[in-house]
Amino acid sequence: MLSPLDAFNPVLQFRRMPAPYQQPHWNAFIEIPPNAQRAVGHAPACWASKLPDVPPHYMLPTGPLPRTQLRRICRDPRTPVLIAYLCVMAWGGQGPANAVLTWKSRTLIEPILTKLRAGGLDGLQAYQLFTAGRKSRFPGLGPSYFTKLIYFFSPPGRSLYIVDNYVLASIEILTGLPHRYRATPGGYVAACREIDGMRKILSGSGARMEARLFSGKNKDWRRHANQQVLSRSGADGYRNQMMQVYSTGKDPIPPAAFW
Repeated sequence: MLSPLDAFNPVLQFRRMPAPYQQPHWNAFIEIPPNAQRAVGHAPACWASKLPDVPPHYMLPTGPLPRTQLRRICRDPRTPVLIAYLCVMAWGGQGPANAVLTWKSRTLIEPILTKLRAGGLDGLQAYQLFTAGRKSRFPGLGPSYFTKLIYFFSPPGRSLYIVDNYVLASIEILTGLPHRYRATPGGYVAACREIDGMRKILSGSGARMEARLFSGKNKDWRRHANQQVLSRSGADGYRNQMMQVYSTGKDPIPPAAFW
C-alpha cells in the first residue's frame, strides 16, 4: 500500500506501470537525475582556426556554446549556414582529421543546410540528404555529426534528434532490441520515435531526453551503459559492431525490409 506521499513519487509511479523497457536498466535510467545543459565543446573561433580557407570575415564565437544558443545561430536566417556549420562541429568536438575532410565538401553541404533550415522534411528525408545508400556522402561526416546538423538546423517540433553511438547504445539497452536502431535512415527514424516515446513517459522535451540518453563522460548513466556494452557476450561483439558502423559506415548486419 502506497502512502499519500509515495503516490506522487514519479519513480514509484513508473515502477508500478507495466514496464515498457528492460529492467533493471529502466529503473537505473529514471533514477539518475538529468545533466544540466551547459556550454560544451570547443570555442568555434579556436576550433575553426585549424581549418584551411575559412573566410577571415567569419565572426565566429570565441567561447563554447550552450545548446540553446547554438540552435538560435543555426535557425537564424541572417547567419550564413557555413558559419553555423562550424559552430555545430566545434560544439560536437569533431576531430581534426575528419574536420579537414568534411570542410573540403562544404560547397556540397551548404545547400543541404539551407534545405534543413527551410524545414518541411521528415526524419527519413533529412537523413538521406547525407547518405548514399548505406554510407555517408561526405568523408569524415558520419551519423554522429550529421544528425547534429539535422537537429540544430531543423525547425523545432519536428522530432528530429541527435542520434550518435551513445544515444543508440542507450536506446538499445533500454529496449532490448540491439539490431533495430542502427546507423541507417530507418534506424534513425525508429530512434527518434523511441526518444519521443520516452519523453512522453518521463515528461519533458525530446531534446532533453536525447541529452539524457547521451549522458556524458564519467556520468552515472554513461557508466551503467558502458558496463552493459562491455559485458555483452561474443568477444565484445556488440561493441565491435558499433565501432564498425561508425568508423567505416558499413553495417555488419544485413538490412531487414525497413532497416
